[in-house]
Amino acid sequence: MGPVLFGMLEDKDGNVVGTDSQEYDTLGIGEQIGGPLEDLTGALNNFIKFVAVVSFVTSVFSNFSLIGFFKFGLAAAVEFEEGVAMLREIEKRKI
Repeated sequence: MGPVLFGMLEDKDGNVVGTDSQEYDTLGIGEQIGGPLEDLTGALNNFIKFVAVVSFVTSVFSNFSLIGFFKFGLAAAVEFEEGVAMLREIEKRKI
């Protein structure tokens, strides 16, 4: 098929195809289906960008929180457990 310009559709021979032809009906169906999909792709593009930015930002913060936990939190947990073990030992000696 030839080019579509301002609602005019041409067949292989260059003749203008009217509104009562099968080609024109096919073009209308394609526009009805393709129009909403164009809007959907724009929305999906923005959604994908948003998800990418959010995942990047949260991964940076989660990495820092994991580093902080393993550097400080784990040491605090070990120190707490040593204190509990020491109290248990003192309790055993009193009995």
